[in-house]
Amino acid sequence: MVGGDIEHATKDKGTYSMVQLVILRTVVGNWFRSRFTDEAGASLIEYTFLLALIVVVALVALVYFGQTNANVLNNSANSIANHP
Repeated sequence: MVGGDIEHATKDKGTYSMVQLVILRTVVGNWFRSRFTDEAGASLIEYTFLLALIVVVALVALVYFGQTNANVLNNSANSIANHP
């Protein structure tokens, strides 16, 4: 009877290990799938391109309107400085 109990316990332990392996395979498989099929990276790239475009437009506007704005600000500063 003792031998039957040991065999039964070994069989249960083997079954338990197989269940653990199936769960581990499922968890690891889902983790890899989420890492390689997640589109969050695409959103980050899109935001990076959008930010780069905004920076380029701001620099072009600064260069284009910079001299005009500098003249207006200098005129205003001179008017304030020369005011009695």
